Amino acid sequence: MAGHSHYRRFNVYDGRTAAIESGNYFNTVGWLSYTLPPAGSKTPLRYQWRMIDANKATLTSAAGIAAAGGSESLLTERGASLREDLMAVRMQMGLDGVLGCNPSSVVMSPSGSLDMADESSVWGFVMRSVVPAVLFDPPNNPRMWEGARHHA
Repeated sequence: MAGHSHYRRFNVYDGRTAAIESGNYFNTVGWLSYTLPPAGSKTPLRYQWRMIDANKATLTSAAGIAAAGGSESLLTERGASLREDLMAVRMQMGLDGVLGCNPSSVVMSPSGSLDMADESSVWGFVMRSVVPAVLFDPPNNPRMWEGARHHA
């Protein structure tokens, strides 16, 4: 079993060959099991597979510990300390603020390319909408224009 394309998919190629691809950037845990027939048997393997979203709720549920303390039962002392440190940095950097909401759906690469002219491309959306609004619209980012005001 092998494969690597950053997609979520499972495919059986023949009675003894399969591939599981579990997404990208640890957004999914791919789980696969199979039953081996007796030695010498030509019986095809029976596969069971699941794609489990990589978040505390689904991981604790898949592990069967959701009822016994839930996701907090996975938290260690060092993990709790790290979580607090990360939350402090998030607050300090203002990362919890919402900048906007896209009214349409976009995908990473609808045609397999980085075509920014494609209306459904996230790259095109970022270049047409996000970059101008965040970098070049003074009311949205006054820090970008502070130096310009002094030189005007």
